[in-house]
Parts: sequence; structure tokens; C-alpha cells
Amino acid sequence: MTRQVVTVAEETPVDEIARLMERHRIKRVPVIRDNRVVGIVSRTNLLRGLARLADEAPAATANDLALREQILAELDAQAWGRRAPIDVVVRNGIVQLWGPVPD
Repeated sequence: MTRQVVTVAEETPVDEIARLMERHRIKRVPVIRDNRVVGIVSRTNLLRGLARLADEAPAATANDLALREQILAELDAQAWGRRAPIDVVVRNGIVQLWGPVPD
């Protein structure tokens, strides 16, 4: 066990909790009210919340899928693109690239 416990308040935003967990490399964060533990937020809790958001998100349109394919083809055409594990997400015409780029 650690002596320096990372805790959060009930009002702490979920994104801040996720950042704390990542920064401190911890799997669970106690939730404190009036110096008492009133709950625990775990990685599983965060993943379940993300899964629910994904279920509620609008599905990708045919245009989104076509745009994604065009971007993937362009990445493959680049010498560095074939080596980079990049994920391309397109929703409502908005493109997000995730992953490291070596050059």
C-alpha cells in the first residue's frame, strides 16, 4: 500500500479523475466526502461510461466511412505511414488521428 493516497471529491470531473489515474499509474481512486471514503472510481467504471457514450453516439455515415478510407489510403502511400500505428476516427466529417507518428 502507498502512504500518499490519491483521492477525489464527489464533484471531481471524470476527465480529471482519468488524468489522475494515468499520471499516478493507479487503477482505483477513493472518493472522499468530509474526510470519509464514500466510493471508489475504477478503470472499469471509466470504461463502462465510455462504452455507454459510444452506444449513444451517432453512427458513422457513408461519407464518414469514405473519408476514413481516403485518409487511410493516403497514410499508406506515405513511407512513414505504413510503419505508424495510427487510428483514424471520422464522425460527422470531423477527423481524429490517434497514435504516435515517428517522423
